[in-house]
Amino acid sequence: MKRAPAIVVVGIHGHGAGHLRHVLELQDHGRTRLAATVDLQPPEVETGAPHWETLRRCLEAVDADVVIIATPIATHLELATTALSGGCDVLLEKPPTASMEDYHRLQMTADRSGRLVQVGFQALGSTAVPWLRRALAAEMIGSVRAVGIEGCWSRPISYWRRARWAGRRSLDGRDVVDGVLTNPFAHAFASALTILGCGRSDAVGPITLDQYRVNDIQADDTSTARIQNRAGVPITAALTLCAGSEAPPLITFYGDQGAVVLAYTEDRARQLDAHGNTVAAIEYGRRDLLCNLLSARRGEEELLVPLESVSGFMVLLETVRLAPDPRPIAPELVTWRDEPTADGLDRAPVLRDAAEWVHRCASTGQTFREAGAPWATAGGSSLRCFS
Repeated sequence: MKRAPAIVVVGIHGHGAGHLRHVLELQDHGRTRLAATVDLQPPEVETGAPHWETLRRCLEAVDADVVIIATPIATHLELATTALSGGCDVLLEKPPTASMEDYHRLQMTADRSGRLVQVGFQALGSTAVPWLRRALAAEMIGSVRAVGIEGCWSRPISYWRRARWAGRRSLDGRDVVDGVLTNPFAHAFASALTILGCGRSDAVGPITLDQYRVNDIQADDTSTARIQNRAGVPITAALTLCAGSEAPPLITFYGDQGAVVLAYTEDRARQLDAHGNTVAAIEYGRRDLLCNLLSARRGEEELLVPLESVSGFMVLLETVRLAPDPRPIAPELVTWRDEPTADGLDRAPVLRDAAEWVHRCASTGQTFREAGAPWATAGGSSLRCFS
């Protein structure tokens, strides 16, 4: 029998807890073996595997084939470099690094090592991605003229207090870049760029940013961004984490003969005719990125999200990293809602008419300032275009 690949999970709390459970489930079916866990805090459940506080010490003591990294963004380069230098393939959570310079350094390390790096843009594992690429190329909705991304989520104050790096542009002299554009809705940008065939950096052109914040954070929680690209199809995203209610984020591809609306978190799409009527509704499956990485190790498949395929998204992240601080939104435009929790009450901001402005901007290709959103019209301009 072939030996099950030995996996180390780095970062086992928060989002990383899901990776740990997944590896243990695959282990129950004989497909993997949990070699070790790595975190400053020990696991909350019995794993049957040794635990280490540093990956370097772990790899000195444990034979491993794959390292899963689900840690703060600023630690990704160091940990991934350690794993690759130790002869391991890597599943690296998104964003892969906190700067373009670090991204290029990681790419060079991966190339020299000959190992695989899969980036954890799980939405790119959806079968909707290749299907839509083929359908749009075949002009299912005519010539694609624009893409709109709209995201309305609600995050309470505790979301920004869950970790020292949350909502930070930098921390302790290191880039973090944790804002609405680069982390919560990162999947939307990566998916839109990939579907258009513009996933790499040489296909991404000027980017216009219009960034704001309701919360007392460094980064943005309410922003618009417009990305030009080689396909000649502008991508405009309007996003907030301060909505009154949540809805599945949408990517809409507008053609001259209709549109396709992809709810990427649900792997569902609707095809609309030129009058906006639904003519087809489609459900897709989703490939697991870890299982795909294991298959790629055996030479059976290509990686779904190789490191080099997301350089276009990194252009956006780098643009946000170098941009000025987001502008605060006037308090009179915000109300606060109490949310019961197991420990008492949490509070969440509600930005006035946020959903309406998000939809308007995503569907028209305008930024908040261009559309006249009330939080964007007071004071000096926040609108900046970066080439």
